[in-house]
Amino acid sequence: MHITLYIPNRPNLEQYIKKRGLKNLKMNEISFIISECGNHWRKIFSIYAKICFHFNPVTDSWQDYRDTILLTKKCIASISFSKKVIQDSTIVLLSGKESWKLDEGLSKNIFKTPYFDYRQFPNSEIDKLLSNIKRIDH
Repeated sequence: MHITLYIPNRPNLEQYIKKRGLKNLKMNEISFIISECGNHWRKIFSIYAKICFHFNPVTDSWQDYRDTILLTKKCIASISFSKKVIQDSTIVLLSGKESWKLDEGLSKNIFKTPYFDYRQFPNSEIDKLLSNIKRIDH
């Protein structure tokens, strides 16, 4: 399984503004983004880690997953800022209304989610998403 998150905004850091394609992050790069870009990105990465950890529990907790595995070569996930869905993932998550516009009805593996923020996407909604993904993954 591979999960790609499509999100309309990038970390506001020079090295990510022009980044193209799906690239792996280095160890501690998520911590760097959170420290430089604030709580907004911590929420995005935390929600994404909860989802990925569920399908790839290779650490003791989703927090450890976020801090050591998420978006690295060891991860089952990637993040895209593209304006077009690339059908190379098992699961595609479209985060927020702006990203929902990317759904062209291409596949049953595309899920429109609330924007990755705790108020919009609480644990109860994450659990519903996980159940829906499990249904198509079998």
